[in-house]
Amino acid sequence: MLGSMEFYLLASGSKGNCFVLKTAATQIVIDCGTTKTYLTRSFHMIGVDYLNTEALLVTHGHRDHTSQLKMFSGVEAYAAFGLENRADQHWIKPYTPFQVGDLRVTPLPLSHDAENTVGFVLETAQEKLVYITDTGYVREECVPLIADADYYVMESNHDVGMLMQTRRPVSDQNADSFRQRPSVQRGLCPFADTLSDAADPFDLLSPSQRRSEPAAAGPGRSAPTP
Repeated sequence: MLGSMEFYLLASGSKGNCFVLKTAATQIVIDCGTTKTYLTRSFHMIGVDYLNTEALLVTHGHRDHTSQLKMFSGVEAYAAFGLENRADQHWIKPYTPFQVGDLRVTPLPLSHDAENTVGFVLETAQEKLVYITDTGYVREECVPLIADADYYVMESNHDVGMLMQTRRPVSDQNADSFRQRPSVQRGLCPFADTLSDAADPFDLLSPSQRRSEPAAAGPGRSAPTP
């Protein structure tokens, strides 16, 4: 029996990020990076009216996740940091669940060079989806929360060699380096065994530097990005 979750990865990578999740009763958007033209076209392609979104969840403040906040000025916005020109935002905290329609949302703290970066565990009475992007590692205390999900959407670009070639301050490089964070050396491996056997491998989305075409999805199943 198929579940009620329907979801679309509209963009992923350094050029922009946007994810849509629909249930029988609720529609949310996670992040709103890339261009207005691209997002408008993408929403049209998947038949989604973004103005009818119950909530915009924002993972962190980098432009490739927030550049089109104005498109959602009439939508309830949730973030763990201060959103630009959104004094009406809902402030969220890691490990503190909140409800959006029939979705229970639990923010997860992530390792990234932006203030209060979070991922999300999204649950209905029937299904569970884990959404994690831009993280160098996953904290051990998050493992029980992400275990046994039906779907996993993950993107992680942490690479020591690339990090050391950037113009970021040496102090930041050292703080984020695998060599300075032994626990990070395990990467995502510690919880690999906790991922649900029922999860489709296409739901594990690898590092991406592209802005993808919308990845179609049907109820309870995602499709791989071309």
